[in-house]
Amino acid sequence: MRAIGRGSSEYVESVSALGRIRRLVVAPTSPRVSDFSTVVAGRSLELPTDYAALLTAYGPGAFRQYYAEVAVFSLGNQHPRYDIASSTRETADILNGLYDNLRDDWLPYPFWPEPGGLLQWGSAEVETLFWLTEGVADEWPVVVLRDTEQIYERVDMTATEVILGLIAGPSPTRLKSALTCPGVTFSMSPARVGDLYEDEA
Repeated sequence: MRAIGRGSSEYVESVSALGRIRRLVVAPTSPRVSDFSTVVAGRSLELPTDYAALLTAYGPGAFRQYYAEVAVFSLGNQHPRYDIASSTRETADILNGLYDNLRDDWLPYPFWPEPGGLLQWGSAEVETLFWLTEGVADEWPVVVLRDTEQIYERVDMTATEVILGLIAGPSPTRLKSALTCPGVTFSMSPARVGDLYEDEA
């Protein structure tokens, strides 16, 4: 995990967003431990500092309110669908299989591990949440994708700031309404099947 000086604006912003999330939603007493860096397909992958701090506090899982949710993925997750690298590959394969000329038509970005590619870190009901991996990890913007309508939106915020907006409002994206506290909880159960949640492994 990259260290950020406590006097830097990046540190202040990430701590502020995470601090507000923690005041709004109770964190698990024993969150699952997550890796913050790995090597995939011969390329080093290091998570942004704010997201690593979020995983330290909450672990992978989902912020939920009734049937709405914002799922948070991790590296090395035992559920491939909720593993950052595996889910990115799966989404890329699905979209490239469904849409010809995907990038030239409506999505102008490649998928990670291509340089500057989309890296999936989460999902909502019908939206997929990515980083656009341009430049250093702590400056990656978020891309919200709704592939059923072939639309996307770039959000120049960190993942933690986006999550805060999706929890407390106003939503940082026109593609996903905020869950709006109070009533948002965090579940370490990573997957939902129909209206039933899978048991935690």
